Amino acid sequence: MTINPGGDIVASVVNELKAELKGVVEGDLTTLVFDLAETKMIDSMGIGILIATYNSLKKRNVPMVLVRVSPEITSLLKNMRLNQYFNIS
Repeated sequence: MTINPGGDIVASVVNELKAELKGVVEGDLTTLVFDLAETKMIDSMGIGILIATYNSLKKRNVPMVLVRVSPEITSLLKNMRLNQYFNIS
């Protein structure tokens, strides 16, 4: 399944995204793909929801992949060493 946040993943949209992800994470998945083509910024709340989603999926051995990630967000995730957990392509 592919999730496209359609913009920045920041505090003002986290609750809406969290509600959408709850149903998805609990569903029958083989892989969850986040398409971040339209995402230019992720704040601490956004990173938190990515980590929480990753942790929920890991318990079920479901991989999470981030695709079409901007160089700035890729750099941020690498600086935070989150690229060790997230598959970024």
